[in-house]
Amino acid sequence: MILKHTDNNPLAVKDVDMKSRTVTGYFSVFGNKDSDEDIINKGAYTKTISDRGDRIKHLFMHSPTLGIIGSISELKEDDYGLFFKSTLLDTALGTDVLKMYDAGVLKEHSVGFETIRESKANDGINHIEEIRLWEGSSVVWGSNELARVSKTFSWMNYNGSDINLLETLKAQVDELQDSLSKLAGTTTSEKAGPSLLEQYLNINKN
Repeated sequence: MILKHTDNNPLAVKDVDMKSRTVTGYFSVFGNKDSDEDIINKGAYTKTISDRGDRIKHLFMHSPTLGIIGSISELKEDDYGLFFKSTLLDTALGTDVLKMYDAGVLKEHSVGFETIRESKANDGINHIEEIRLWEGSSVVWGSNELARVSKTFSWMNYNGSDINLLETLKAQVDELQDSLSKLAGTTTSEKAGPSLLEQYLNINKN
């Protein structure tokens, strides 16, 4: 299975509640063309939610290595897209992600899925009609920014050794750490030691 990304509106976060640790928004939206010239049609997620909704996970940056960051309590299609409600876990990463949501520096999403059924329209655009969904992710950038990564590794077979993914995540560490440092009232020059994401990924900065 190849990890695919979908375009998402940066306004796809609807609400963040710091007290209850809940986030609502959209993992995916309907009717917009992604970086592979695909459009996801309304109804594409209906069967996968019904058949295997309890196996669909909320991840950060599509990474099973980083782990699950939230417990999905609601997942459904509406006229706009794939709506979700998640309670972010009381872990270091879950708390950091929650803070980034609340600060407005994290507000985009993407999905990892297999295409089950698709068709080509008269306009030449491929319409995805049925999906097997594996996960919805909170991501730093929407799909077009990550398209260069989307075909570099097999999500189902990923074992942490794919250098392309690690290099890409490493390149994003500084920006994420800067955002977290601003939330903590520090500057980049005041940071000491590896960032939280670097500790998770076991990457040593040179």
